[in-house]
Amino acid sequence: MSWLSGYQYRKLITISGSAGAGSGYQVLLRVGESANADADFHLEGHALNFPNDIRFTAADGVTELAHWLEKVEGVAPDRTAYFWVKVEDSLDVDVQIYCYYGQEGGASASDGEQTFEAYDLTTFTEYDPNNRFAVNNEQSVTVTDLGGRDDAYLVKSITQQSLALEHNIEITAMSKYTRFHIGFADTAASFKDITNGFSYLAIARDAGNYHALSIVDSGSMTNSNVIEVSLNTKYYVRIIYDGANAQIKIYDDAQFSNLLGQLEATAPTPFNYVGLFGHHNTTLPISGELDATIDLFRVRKFIDPEPSFSSAGAEETAVVYVSSSLSDSYKLLNFAGNLASGEYRIFNFAANLASDQYKLLALLEKLLSDVYSIRTFTSRTLLDSYAIISGIAVREVIVLRSKITREMNLTSRVIREVLLRSKLS
Repeated sequence: MSWLSGYQYRKLITISGSAGAGSGYQVLLRVGESANADADFHLEGHALNFPNDIRFTAADGVTELAHWLEKVEGVAPDRTAYFWVKVEDSLDVDVQIYCYYGQEGGASASDGEQTFEAYDLTTFTEYDPNNRFAVNNEQSVTVTDLGGRDDAYLVKSITQQSLALEHNIEITAMSKYTRFHIGFADTAASFKDITNGFSYLAIARDAGNYHALSIVDSGSMTNSNVIEVSLNTKYYVRIIYDGANAQIKIYDDAQFSNLLGQLEATAPTPFNYVGLFGHHNTTLPISGELDATIDLFRVRKFIDPEPSFSSAGAEETAVVYVSSSLSDSYKLLNFAGNLASGEYRIFNFAANLASDQYKLLALLEKLLSDVYSIRTFTSRTLLDSYAIISGIAVREVIVLRSKITREMNLTSRVIREVLLRSKLS
């Protein structure tokens, strides 16, 4: 099996399919940094730059899949990364993919534009002569002073299929005559001119004291189908089209789990665009205005039930793979390695030998030092002996000389007396 270059580990991930999901479906995977993370599966603590060194491939092990990192929760080393992965194989049935990790200094490959059907608001077509829209980043736009007469839109063309438009919206001001739509339309135009498509409408009633979201189908608002909302509160919205029906669901949490209410479009009409639209109705007072922020905007494929994580295999470790065409090069490299190893052993032996010679030299030096000390001692002893002998000899000479002198003196007196007596006789 082929291996994605540069990565030390991988796990085989099985995703449960769902009839009608098709190919290119975006699946949410919760990837844990370690076993203690709250996740679908974890990376055994082996990610080297979590979550940036994570990659996903098809079942062949090398074809990389587009993915987008939504968020990271928790504290290291037990963090959880939320990845949306675009699975290219058909998820009408179960599909297996690989999750790779363990690359030193790996940079993130998160790319929402490649992962989703629509994502980057900076690439949308904008018509906004009164500067009501301010695109903050790829997923965020701020709306300021949008009134019922403003002719403005921020849209992107899209292929009609089973989709979910997800985002959050926080309305900070909304007067009675505001008209602002988010959803799908048949043309890139202000919503007043839209005849097909569906969206939800932010609307204020009762002199601006009652704020609500209402579904709009083919340009007509269903007045009885509304959800009351509060200002300065973030709501999470999912607009779903399953190919036959449309729903607009409002939640109060980012996981889209706590449903506050939903709006139904029983006969949604064809669409070619997705985006944000001003209403532009000249019959409305100029005074109407809306301030809001839309964030985490994305469009993805959707089917109910959705394909989802099923299981993760055991961790696999990269092995050295050498093709037959590189066999000779490998042998040569191996030979060079062995040669270098032999040279290292010789060098090591020489170093040890030099070390022993150094030790021997040091020993000889010490011996010479000891010999020198002995010689020095002997020399001093000889000198001392010489001095002693010399002293004895000098004393003996002096004594002998004195004796001889005495004897000579005595002899001289005797001889003189003999000579004298001889003359007298």
